[in-house]
Amino acid sequence: GYRPIVVSGTFPTDARDEALLRSLTAPVEVFDTYLSPWILRAREALRGSRPVAKRTGPLTGLDPFHGLLDRYAAHGVHAAAAATARGRDAGVELVFASLGPFSAAPVALEVGRRLGVPVVLDFRDPFALHETGAHAEQEGLEVRLRARLIRALERGWLARAAHVVLNTERTAAAYRAAYPGLERKSTVIRNCFDLELYRTGEPRAPRRFRVLHYGTLRADTPIDDIAAGFRRFVDAARLGPADAELAQIGTIGDHERGVIAGLGLEEFFREDGRVPQEDTRLTLCGAHLLVVANTDAIAMRISAKIYDYAASGMPVLAISRNAELDDLFPGRPDYARVLPKDPEGVSRVLAAAYAQYRATGSLPTPAPPPRALSAEHAAERLAAVFDRVRGARR
Repeated sequence: GYRPIVVSGTFPTDARDEALLRSLTAPVEVFDTYLSPWILRAREALRGSRPVAKRTGPLTGLDPFHGLLDRYAAHGVHAAAAATARGRDAGVELVFASLGPFSAAPVALEVGRRLGVPVVLDFRDPFALHETGAHAEQEGLEVRLRARLIRALERGWLARAAHVVLNTERTAAAYRAAYPGLERKSTVIRNCFDLELYRTGEPRAPRRFRVLHYGTLRADTPIDDIAAGFRRFVDAARLGPADAELAQIGTIGDHERGVIAGLGLEEFFREDGRVPQEDTRLTLCGAHLLVVANTDAIAMRISAKIYDYAASGMPVLAISRNAELDDLFPGRPDYARVLPKDPEGVSRVLAAAYAQYRATGSLPTPAPPPRALSAEHAAERLAAVFDRVRGARR
């Protein structure tokens, strides 16, 4: 019952999935006008005169306590004007912001103020409660001051928002404890999968036992535990590169390749680039075991790729201390979770999956995708939030 008008910002270097863009239904309008053309041109001119620094460590994710401004922040004034103009033309009744980037929060609130409509903020990740700030008070003066500023900004955003969406139960519990009063105007709506975005067909059976990590490898989603467990597994089972492979699909850097080389896994390792969203499910169904890994610091977040994993119905190994992951795979004997820094535990799960592969000689039979993690279910819950906000305003 809602007609979405999307104002987005795509940087020139960002990858585009054309099939995903084409999948948008007719009522959805997308205007890629969030970014200021003038600022983009100015930054491109500056970039042309500077040498590109070579990255030596893993990619880093969100860390507002050591770098407050995201790459969208400089475009905020332009974005607010563009979104306000689009909102007036369309007669919008509500502003919804998907965060991060968290610099979009003040933009959305300002657009809502100008248009005189309520604002719903959707926290895809924690901000002031992000795990990178756990020890901010023990760091230098600059980090301590930035932490106080972040908490003050977030408190103001939450106070002005008509409603707040959080995407895990643990995040919601932490935020409701930190901000009394948020309980009455917050809802948990998980990430989700959309079966309509996947191409149908039969997966290609691999020639050897295939363990697959799908998505970006970075500091908080490292390859270290996966690779160390895989090394123990192949050594214990006396397997060679013709018997098993560890595959990575998505972003990987020299740091991760160094980890693989350091463990002598180059011949076992297969590195593929990105695949279109429509091919994701078939790609996942072509592996014997899907693996996701987090560092020990991740206690509230759940990676978005887990929902693609759930849609595939294939066996999953989660390396995480977040027990909420278990709620996504209830009653699934082919799901396992081990704690970070437990390569022996990883090896045991791999060995069990390999034994199943040896017994059947085929790919596992996928479990049915759970509707509770589907886009339809998430859309119903989000529409109910919109109904509630608009009803309260009236």
